Amino acid sequence: MPRERFYQKKVWQNIGVAVLALLTLGAIVYAFVPKPPPVAPGSAPAPSVRANQNAQQVSGTPKAAAAATVAAKEEKEPPVAVFLGDSYTEGIGASVPERRWSTLVAGELGWEEANRGVSGTGYHTSAGDAEYQGRVGQVLDDEPQIVVVSGGQNDFGTFAVDPGGTVQAIAGLYEALREELPQAEIVAVGPSTPGSVDQTVLAIDAAVREAAAAADATYVSLLEPDVLNPDMVIADQIHVDDRGHRAIADRVIAALE
Repeated sequence: MPRERFYQKKVWQNIGVAVLALLTLGAIVYAFVPKPPPVAPGSAPAPSVRANQNAQQVSGTPKAAAAATVAAKEEKEPPVAVFLGDSYTEGIGASVPERRWSTLVAGELGWEEANRGVSGTGYHTSAGDAEYQGRVGQVLDDEPQIVVVSGGQNDFGTFAVDPGGTVQAIAGLYEALREELPQAEIVAVGPSTPGSVDQTVLAIDAAVREAAAAADATYVSLLEPDVLNPDMVIADQIHVDDRGHRAIADRVIAALE
């Protein structure tokens, strides 16, 4: 055999031995490296993998996102405040509904107003519609977080004829509201008058104050001092103008802030 071919053959033999040695070493290393247990087709992934997948699914599901959206919306929605009262609450005398005292209060305190004012009605007086206690069902329909009761002016004449019945009607209203709405904030705004504050006015105001205290409601006086004056009275000699509504609103807001 020529010498050159002899050396070529030796080179290839050496290369083959080196490759075989590397393959043998790789097989030995592979045999001793820890491997994850085999997963049968259709079986669940390892606990750590499954937990990670579940966490991603929970945080990213449309249901979770919708719940977060609803919670954020509820935080931003203003509380519903029902104003139960007479023509003053209804807004008679105000130039536009936006200037009636109830709407001014709701706007400045960040409430959603539901106005249940009806002309001619009172605690113990009805005029084509039920007195206050007879309209409690309407208040409940609004699902309020706050109830503001105002009035008593239409009960001045009723009190002169039936003082005991008037006082009982006042107490009964606040008892009913507290029973039906145990978690609601209840505000009792006493009667107002642009005329003289006589014993009848003071008696009704005192009855409202006592009934509010018994029902754990907030009482607001419109008589200490009298919030209205004759200059605010409009042509009908009963109701007040925008200044009167503004004065009532300011007194209520100051008491609640």
